[in-house]
Amino acid sequence: MMKIDYALYTEDNRDNDRADWFDSRDKAIEAARGAILNDGVDPDVVGIMAWEHNGDALWDFEIRFDDQGRCWCDDPSALDTIF
Repeated sequence: MMKIDYALYTEDNRDNDRADWFDSRDKAIEAARGAILNDGVDPDVVGIMAWEHNGDALWDFEIRFDDQGRCWCDDPSALDTIF
């Protein structure tokens, strides 16, 4: 079974060393919503990306958020895992 980690970016630069890492997509989404709704982080810089342990990105596009914490993704494979 493939091991996947989810990087939560709250800065525009997408630096994996500065990302917060989660072992589940749901925990990463909850943290992203908290950053937007509670901490005032700009939703335009918030994103979640799934990474395999070999360093390959699982999706072509990040999960993105609006100012109310709603999420979407332009990658159909990520949509399958979101909803």
